[in-house]
Amino acid sequence: MRFFLHLSFMIIVLAGLFASCAPKPAEELSFDYVAESVNTSLPIIDGGALDADSGERLMDFYTEQNLVGCTATVNRTSGAYSTSGQVTKSFKDNDSNNDNCALDINGEELIRTATIRVTTPSLKLTSTSEEAQNWEGTTIGGGIKILRNSSSDYELTILGMNKSIKTPAGAELVNVSVKTSSAIHLNSIARGDRQIESGTLMVYHNVAQFNAKHVFRNLRWDDSSCCYPTSGTITSTFTRGVEGSATVRFLGCEDAYTATIRVAIGDDSDDIEIKDNCE
Repeated sequence: MRFFLHLSFMIIVLAGLFASCAPKPAEELSFDYVAESVNTSLPIIDGGALDADSGERLMDFYTEQNLVGCTATVNRTSGAYSTSGQVTKSFKDNDSNNDNCALDINGEELIRTATIRVTTPSLKLTSTSEEAQNWEGTTIGGGIKILRNSSSDYELTILGMNKSIKTPAGAELVNVSVKTSSAIHLNSIARGDRQIESGTLMVYHNVAQFNAKHVFRNLRWDDSSCCYPTSGTITSTFTRGVEGSATVRFLGCEDAYTATIRVAIGDDSDDIEIKDNCE
């Protein structure tokens, strides 16, 4: 098994791989490309679903927060590490009050917009629903929309989220834009018994200049403390700057922020440990 540490990997490896934004011939798909693309996008789905579950969930992975209506803000510093941001949920539904900021009536719909910034001694990470152009010139943004059809049927659409990682000096290592091309269908928005039955996610890697399409099949969250699925598969297709196809199978969580995936490219496979600070 190899270990794929989301943040340090970007600094050490991607700085070299992605240093130039100039067009280049298509590269052969690698295990690291697959792991990074999956690791960048999946926590967005988990965070959006959990925020739809309860007003108390809004950025509850940080203890210091202020909740006003259905908007939460956080500003936390611990040594050289700091986190700041805001999450807002806007409702269009049959419940005129939404005192609990939750999708608790069939037919309810919400849009989650957010900007979260994390600063460490070695990088600056930003995840935002604010609009930005991807490397192909398409504007992506708007947040996450979730529709409750019933207590066991939810549709999650990523209208657009953008993530970037920079060095303290401002050099951009990673910049991705994420959106769904077909709605993600879930049986539950809470962890512990959540399953994604279907859905397709597009990830535009704006610095490296390639695209990834991830098709979900029966992804399950059996661990309520982990932001990653514990089982299920993703079929991934990479185009433009990187070309190839891969299958990703989730083998389980090590802790709240760590999971093991098995990436298969052709006849070769590799078990990789992925980490993220989640959304």
